[in-house]
Amino acid sequence: EYMGLTNATNYPLLIDPQGQGSNWLKHKFAESIDPFHSITTLANPRFKDGFLGFCMSQGKTLLIEGIENEVDPIMDPVLEKRITVKLKTKTIDVAGTEVELSDDFRLFMTCKLANPSFTPEPVSYTHLTLPTIYSV
Repeated sequence: EYMGLTNATNYPLLIDPQGQGSNWLKHKFAESIDPFHSITTLANPRFKDGFLGFCMSQGKTLLIEGIENEVDPIMDPVLEKRITVKLKTKTIDVAGTEVELSDDFRLFMTCKLANPSFTPEPVSYTHLTLPTIYSV
């Protein structure tokens, strides 16, 4: 298992030009990946409700592929873990919608660029990693 990836305090952003990390994640978390709602890109028109909201509330793994040099600001409250607790229910305001946050929710992002130049914001609230060692 890749050290630090599955137990990081911040959501991991993998620099993954060959797709090995993405393939490993799909295998490692196969049980919590919904075939229709768990693997997407930020450009998907159904991203907010059909993928992010679904996975957060249902406790599924969300894999966002194809991150380039910046992460969409819609992700800021999730990445920064701006959690509100109301009557034992955790929520995060995502673009004006309160989305329930399950304790089982997992988020991973991958970047296919070999040498990306991210702005400081995503670097400060993600766990950047280069996946190199895998065991299944």
